[in-house]
Amino acid sequence: MNNPSKKRIVIVGGGPAALTTAYWLTSSEALRARYAITIYQMGWRLGGKGASGRNRSKGNRIEEHGLHIMFGFYQNFFGMIRKVYQELGRPEQSPLSTWRKAFHPLTAGVMEDKFRGRWRPWIELFPRNREVPGNGGALNGPLDYLSMGAQSLLGTLIGWRSTLRLLERWFPTDTRWESAPDDVRPEPTWGSRLLFRALDTIAQLCAWLNHHVPIVSRLANGVYELFWWLVKPFVARYSGAHRFFTAVDCLVAVFRGVVVDRLFESNAYARIDALDFRDWLTARGAHETTRCSPYVRAIYDAAFSYADGKSTRQLISASVGLRTLARLTLSYKGAVYYKMQCGMGDTIIGPLYEVLKARGVEFRFFHKASALHLDPAGQKIERIDFEQQAELLCGDPARYQPLFDVNGLPCWPSEPLYNQIKDADHIQGIDLESYYSGYKGVRTTSLQADRDFDQLVLATPVQTLPLLCQDMPRWNDRWRRMTNEVKAVQTLSFQVWTTKTTMEMGWMGPQLPLLSLFVQPYNTWSDMSQVLPRESWPSGHAPASVQYFTGAQPGPDMPPPIDERTFPQQMTERARVLAVQFMEQNFTTLMPTAAAQVGQPSVDWRLLYAPDMQSQGPARFESQYWRSNCEPHERCTLALPGTGQYRIKAGDTGYANLVISGDWIDNGIHVACLEGAVMGGIYAARAVSGETFPIVGEMMNGSIFGLR
Repeated sequence: MNNPSKKRIVIVGGGPAALTTAYWLTSSEALRARYAITIYQMGWRLGGKGASGRNRSKGNRIEEHGLHIMFGFYQNFFGMIRKVYQELGRPEQSPLSTWRKAFHPLTAGVMEDKFRGRWRPWIELFPRNREVPGNGGALNGPLDYLSMGAQSLLGTLIGWRSTLRLLERWFPTDTRWESAPDDVRPEPTWGSRLLFRALDTIAQLCAWLNHHVPIVSRLANGVYELFWWLVKPFVARYSGAHRFFTAVDCLVAVFRGVVVDRLFESNAYARIDALDFRDWLTARGAHETTRCSPYVRAIYDAAFSYADGKSTRQLISASVGLRTLARLTLSYKGAVYYKMQCGMGDTIIGPLYEVLKARGVEFRFFHKASALHLDPAGQKIERIDFEQQAELLCGDPARYQPLFDVNGLPCWPSEPLYNQIKDADHIQGIDLESYYSGYKGVRTTSLQADRDFDQLVLATPVQTLPLLCQDMPRWNDRWRRMTNEVKAVQTLSFQVWTTKTTMEMGWMGPQLPLLSLFVQPYNTWSDMSQVLPRESWPSGHAPASVQYFTGAQPGPDMPPPIDERTFPQQMTERARVLAVQFMEQNFTTLMPTAAAQVGQPSVDWRLLYAPDMQSQGPARFESQYWRSNCEPHERCTLALPGTGQYRIKAGDTGYANLVISGDWIDNGIHVACLEGAVMGGIYAARAVSGETFPIVGEMMNGSIFGLR
């Protein structure tokens, strides 16, 4: 930080957006010679909402903030992480030596539909293609789309089980996937661009007819309503008909919306941002059955889109919902989603940290930002205050070594490595990742503009801004509107390790399933048993599976004041109670043979893996893992209707030396996901450096599907 020839960059926050900013600002020798970068992080680990830790007292088990899935349209993320693993250069025999060993493609998704009083699984088999995530642009080649269409037709004809077996033969999985070459050239997309341009032209023609010859559209709508009247009795009676015709109705409503709202025009999506996605579909003719169908509800649940965690207040911008749907279904590479083969901290955050450390980025853990102060004129950030939470034995706050070895893999612990900390007994038992702990640290330190830093990148989540930036809304009306209008929701999650596999407990769907729609609040589930080999359970006494559940947690719209010390404990206890209720009432809907008695909903608690194997009944849940993500920095950013206009671009903060980074800024995607955080980080790196770092999928308007 003291090299006068380098511009001093301070990054506050250590989540994916912050690390992405640092990654691109050090992506060449010329940039590394230009910048001296220091990242300040609260607590002992990086990762933000994607942080995970290893519980060293319980088999080095992986404990996540939630359930994290990498979708195939995460082009910017995969483009970066592939380079990270290449630069890391791990020996071939080491764990997760390549990005292909770290991320495996999966095809099947599940939605649960409560139809006529009974839960029924909808197995969605997404087609594969030959593309590689991180290669090329947002579009796939025309042969890919042709193949994907043929696979969808095949799945309809022969069922998902037979189709899945064929896809596993046709496309690489497991070891075949791990050994496949990375230098596959993407299929040329000029044919796809022509196809989408033709669809644009068709939409424009329909819009012209709708405006100038309205009888045509009225006749088409009349024919469709007659069709719906004929099929409606079947939709209400048969689950298969309900599934098929609500999908058709949803697509018809989307096409009507594209035509009526002229979404093929430049910047047209801003015109529907103020509408809720479900309301927009209804306004464009979707029927009530479709409005409440799993196809629509899944969009809300996947993005935790509940204004306060309550199922009665599902809200997401129509613009964001439609664009996300287009990315999810039309621009994924290889497979629709990829599962990490270890914890997110070990698979993504750790490798990023190691690469950045080797590039010369300095990390200062145990530094909780407490306030940003403006200069008297209100033009720039004059000072940053930190609470230094711990002092290291070595005396140098930049020399903390945060990782430890688990079976040959560098991992983050679930608590600080106290053997490096001076007077460690004084901080044991204090939650160093909480704003509500009341702990003020061993001292307060400050960084002064022009003396200690030249540029600040603020990469903490949106609901930390009222805590850190109390002066700024008085000077900057745009900043005030952003902090007031761009909201976030608290989430909750739990993990259970079991003595039987998912299939042995009666699951009848695909292996390692991802379910994105179920009961509230734990509406999302996945079997994550692929991570078990990376944990350290006693030989012969290891769990057979591990299940992750997550969802939005009912709670306040905004975090309460930090002097309400018991708030996190209250929310965590509520998460535990809801998790036990789920196990007693809903777990066996998914895995029926896990029931304690045939025909009864409650789980057989003996199936839960407990180290002592002595506790009985619900007490066995106490050895599992649960959490509430209710802290200001843990909450999930929402894309509420009408709020897109309040998001600020990375370099347009109104303060000369301040750039912002995260999934909450105006990053072109506006949905809470890792890709949004990565895109936010790239925009921040652009704003700091003036370099035009590439962003795939940056152009989201001017096309019927918003893809270029």
